[in-house]
Formats: sequence, structure tokens, C-alpha cells
Amino acid sequence: MKTESLCAEGALAVRRFREGDLPELAALLADPEVMRWLEPPFDRARAAGFLRVAGLSEPPLIYAAEEDGAFLGYVIFHRYGGEEAAELGWVLRRSAWGRGYAGRLTALLLSAAEGKWAEAVIECAPEQRASARVAEKLGFREEEMRTVGRLICQAAQADFEDKIDSLRAQVKELTRKYPLYQGQ
Repeated sequence: MKTESLCAEGALAVRRFREGDLPELAALLADPEVMRWLEPPFDRARAAGFLRVAGLSEPPLIYAAEEDGAFLGYVIFHRYGGEEAAELGWVLRRSAWGRGYAGRLTALLLSAAEGKWAEAVIECAPEQRASARVAEKLGFREEEMRTVGRLICQAAQADFEDKIDSLRAQVKELTRKYPLYQGQ
């Protein structure tokens, strides 16, 4: 039997997605401000495909984040490429922005990654300074890998363009593996 909860601290919890989470996930992914740094907003059908491929897969790539049972958004928590590293991240409702959730969720994910992966990575667009600040507060540094507990923050790398080819290859592989995935 699968464990539903990945990690929790008080009322803040990270758990596996359920099919019943689709309405809230679809609303999150349809919000242009939430999706600003990610990709164009999703319609409900694309959100359903994303939930199936990323949230209901085994192992999941994303998990629901909630406080007192209220949906906040989702976190990214999975193996990073072919490396012995975890990718960590978050996509939160606008109502959760600026309230400390990203930092708290990242700290929870770091604890969950300890002993499972040797390193971890947070990726964000160079212009996404709020996410970079969260990573930096937790000890992440640009272009630097450390043991679990501290991650790469690729937010403002001078050689960011060099990473695009690698990211495109990852998206191509996902597109091949999961035909419904519609990466950019």
C-alpha cells in the first residue's frame, strides 16, 4: 500500500495527489500569473493529463501541498535527470505567495531527500528572483552542488543558455515516454 503523506510539519503537509484534486490543480495551472515563469496556462484537459502523468504516476514527480487540508499548490520532488540528485520546487496559489510556504515546503522536502539522494537541485528562470531568494535563504548557491541540505539554484547562471539544450533533451525524452506530456 502506498503511503499518502510524503512529509509534514504541523498543519502543513505534502501528500500524494488524488484524482479528486483535479479541480484545484486545474484552477492553479490555469492562472496566468502562477504560470508566468513556467509555460502557458493549462486548460482542464491538459491539467488532467499533467495530473495523470506527473501526480498519479509511480513514483510521482509532483505532490499536493496543503495546510489544514486546504490545497496550496504542488511541490516538485523526484530524481533529477540521471544524477543522484533530487529536483525540488513548488507551484503555489497566488493566495499562498509571500507567506513563507515556499521556504517551509523546501525545508520539508530537504528532510525527505536526506538519505535518499546525495544532492538536490532547484531550477527557476533567471528573472524569477522570489524563488531564487527562497533557495538562497536555505543555503542554495548558483552553480554549486552540495550534499543534501543545500542545492543548486540555477536562477541566475551566467551560462544559463548552455543549460537549455539539456532541458530540451529532457523534455524530448518526456514527450517520447509520455505522449500526452506537452512540454515546451
